[in-house]
Order: sequence, then C-alpha cells, then structure tokens
Amino acid sequence: MDSNSFQPSSLEEAASLIQKQLALFRDQKEKTNSKGADDSSNLLIICIDGRCASGKTSLASLLQSQIENSQVIHLDDFFLQPYQRTPKRYATPGRNVDSERIVEEILEPAMHGNPIVYRPFSCRSMSLQDPVSIGQPEVLILEGSYATNSDLDPYADLRILTTIDPDLQLERIEKRNGKEKLQDFKNRWIPLEEKYFQIVGPARFDLVLDLGHLK
Repeated sequence: MDSNSFQPSSLEEAASLIQKQLALFRDQKEKTNSKGADDSSNLLIICIDGRCASGKTSLASLLQSQIENSQVIHLDDFFLQPYQRTPKRYATPGRNVDSERIVEEILEPAMHGNPIVYRPFSCRSMSLQDPVSIGQPEVLILEGSYATNSDLDPYADLRILTTIDPDLQLERIEKRNGKEKLQDFKNRWIPLEEKYFQIVGPARFDLVLDLGHLK
C-alpha cells in the first residue's frame, strides 16, 4: 500500500486522517504567509473524488459536522444539462459533470470572497432548480466523481480519493439504486468513471481511502 493510502476502520478514522492533512496544510499556509506571500484568504477547498458508492457523500457529511463554517457541494447537483450531453463530451474523460457551472457559481465567487448562490440540477425534471444560497463558508467540500477533473483541480487545496472493491461497489449500487439502475451503472456510468481514473491516478491525491469495507 502506498504511503498516502489507508483502509480506515471507521468513517471517523477516515475523517481524522483528513483533519490531520488539513492541519498540515493550514500550518504550511501560515508559514508561507509569514514570509510575505500575498494569500490572506481563509478559504480552503477540499475535493473528495472517487468511484460511485465508495463513501464520498457520507465522508463529506461527517466532515461538515466536524469543521466549523464548512459547506458541502454535491457534484450530483451539477449533472450535465440536456444540451451538454453530447457524444464528444462523454468521450472526454472527466467531462461527465457541469464543471463550468461549478467554477462560475461556486469556486470563483468563493475565491473572491463573495456569497455563493447556485442552482441545483434535477435529473427528474431535467432542469435547473431554484437558487440555493450558502453564504461565504471558510471551508468548501466538493464531493463527487470528477471532483478533481482538469477544470476543478486547480482550485483544490486538499485532494481525497475514495475507492472500493468492484464487487462491493456493485452490491452497494444494487442495494441503493435497485437492479434496473444497476445495469445503467455497469454499462455506462462505471466505464466512464474508470476511463477517468485511468488518467487521474492515486499520485494526484493527498489521501487515498478505501472505504468499501465500511457499513
């Protein structure tokens, strides 16, 4: 197992590992600022990327409960809009998410100290929903597959990868989404993810967490 890879015994242990990395990052940032670097922003961005059903959402929720003035952004709220769902886009690894809108509505306002207002996308109605305002959090937690794609990665301060055994992944998806939806994942969504993760290897991440064995 690589030095940045862990199989924590609980979700709490996984969150603790991230908290330690966050403390190291904050300490390094303070040292850099003390040397005169022009970076007075308190904003920190944690990107939790990983395979579907690997525990990203549960981990992000726990972190939000532990980190003061933090907000979770679910990439599920940024599924592609109908006009974006082109063969060319699906053929490009990591482009199966509306990262342009994440940058425009979430990341750029946050980086400039402005309140964040965004419109979640609903797959049921295939349309953008009413605006959601989350103010000006000090810590943003982006969670979802493709959270460190080429558009989003430049904004990340801490990069987390969650992973899972393929057989356990299918078991979880069937339990969560049902047998019919499982086929969609097997035939479409999982292959798209795996193509992406062949390019975005573990070395990109500060922590790689195998959460598949956790209940």
